[in-house]
Amino acid sequence: MTAEREAEFDFTHPFYQTGLAIGVPREDSAGILRSLGALLSWQFLSLVAGLGLLLLAVGSLLWLVERRRNAEQFGGSPAQGIGASFWWAAVTMTTVGYGDKAPVTLAGRLIALVWMFAGLIMVASFTAAITSALTVSNLQRQINGPRDLPGLRVATVADTASAQYLTEQRIEQARYPDLPTAMRAVADGAADAVVYDQPLLQYRNRELGERRLDILRNTFAEQLYAFALPAGSELRGPLAQEVLRVTESAEWQSLMDAYLGHR
Repeated sequence: MTAEREAEFDFTHPFYQTGLAIGVPREDSAGILRSLGALLSWQFLSLVAGLGLLLLAVGSLLWLVERRRNAEQFGGSPAQGIGASFWWAAVTMTTVGYGDKAPVTLAGRLIALVWMFAGLIMVASFTAAITSALTVSNLQRQINGPRDLPGLRVATVADTASAQYLTEQRIEQARYPDLPTAMRAVADGAADAVVYDQPLLQYRNRELGERRLDILRNTFAEQLYAFALPAGSELRGPLAQEVLRVTESAEWQSLMDAYLGHR
C-alpha cells in the first residue's frame, strides 16, 4: 500500500505489516573461506610478489659483493649463491637471524646494516597489510542494518520499492531482473547483500537450499500489504471483513510459518 497506488486503486484492510530487509551470506559459509579469499585477493598477492622481488634484489646485491671473498656462504653457482643470499635477506628482514650466513666484506656489512633497519619497516608494513586485508573482509560482512550498506555491493530488483529506496539513500546497487537471481548473486559472492521485501526474501530463501542466505530480522522502510481493488469496488467491504477474520484467527501465524518459515 502506497499513497501513489491508493490514488488509482482501493485497498482492503492490510493483512500483513512488513518492510524492506537485508539478506547476507550465511555465517557458516564465511569464516576461514572469507579470510582466505581476502589473502588471495589481487592486491594482497601483488604485495607479496613485490616483497619477493625486493628480497631477491637485496639478496642479489649482497651476492655480488660477497661471492668472491665469502664463497663458503655465498659461493657456488649463481643460482646457489643468489638462493643463499635470498635466504639471508628473508631471515634478516624478519629479525629471525639464524646466524648461519653473514657478510664479511665492508660493502656487504653496510648492505646488511641498511637492510636490518629497512626490514623493521618492511615487517611492520607487511603485518599491517595482512591485518587490513582480514579486517576489511570481515567488516564488509558485518551488516546489521541499512546504515552498513554504503560502500558495499548491494543487489536488488529493478523497478521496485527496494531499488527506489536504495536510490534515495544514494546506495550503489546492482539491479537484477528478479529476486532469485539477486539472491544467488549474494550466495555466489558477486554481491555483499540483497535488499528486498522481507516476506518475499524469506519465501524465496527456502528455495535456495544449501545456498540460502541469512535474512536480518530488523526491517526498515515499513510497508503494508493489502488487496488492491478497482476504485469503488463493492467487494472492498466483504474482503476487508474477511481479512480481519483471518488475521485475527489462531491459524494465521501457522499459515505464515508454512509459507515464510521461522526466522
